[in-house]
Amino acid sequence: MARGNQRDKSREKNLKAQGALKKKNNQSGTEFQRTKEEQAKIMQEKQAKDTMEHIKSLKPLLPFAATFLLPRAYSYFRAAQTSIRTSPPPRSLPPKTSTGLNILFFSTLFFLACTIWDPLASRENVFKSSDTRLLASTDVIFNRLAAVRPLGTLTPEDLILKEKFKTRAYAHPPPSPSPTL
Repeated sequence: MARGNQRDKSREKNLKAQGALKKKNNQSGTEFQRTKEEQAKIMQEKQAKDTMEHIKSLKPLLPFAATFLLPRAYSYFRAAQTSIRTSPPPRSLPPKTSTGLNILFFSTLFFLACTIWDPLASRENVFKSSDTRLLASTDVIFNRLAAVRPLGTLTPEDLILKEKFKTRAYAHPPPSPSPTL
């Protein structure tokens, strides 16, 4: 009988503990919002206090910085200033070199302008039109392109492009047999 009484008391104690843990929110919407804002404000103050403590923890390093780092930084700054002041003036380029660099610069500008304002650049992208990958075979690309074209045929420009795709511009000759020893 004593054992049964102990079980009942233990059950009641557990129910009280669980009831204390699972309290429902008895606040109205505005009260709940106000409580949340107050908790957020407390957390922000706590974080600001932690930040100030971190800055205060760097305070012992100030003598090290003042005695070693600041003088070194100042000496590097002074050395850079004197090297700029005492360096010889730049030499002018020889006329042929200057002319070559000017030609290179203006030709680069010219070809850049040609690529930007190229009237042929507004042509369609064959790969996008045919919805194929770059690694697809030439026949697959142009068969799909013909399916997209009106009347199902390739235009003369497409045929020229197909011939260009089929030629091997960078084909290497087959390797010659190596002599055996």
